[in-house]
Amino acid sequence: MIITGLLVFGLIDVADVTKSSRFDLLLILIICVMLGLINKFFHYLLRAPTLKGRLVMDDIEDFKSYLSEKSSYLKFSETQKVKQ
Repeated sequence: MIITGLLVFGLIDVADVTKSSRFDLLLILIICVMLGLINKFFHYLLRAPTLKGRLVMDDIEDFKSYLSEKSSYLKFSETQKVKQ
């Protein structure tokens, strides 16, 4: 996919690839591997919440546990009906 993108944008020419030395091909391979590793690293960083985001997530989790505790007090039985 990366090689296809490089070919489309003209960064490498098909004729040059067939005539190029092994050093050029190795350099292209190293660049592709480095781009893949950088992509994985930033994917990991994007999933990690910031400090402020972590505090909000903790507040939401506390609110969920509060609601689950209070829901046992608020449940109606099957025989009780709400008066209209």
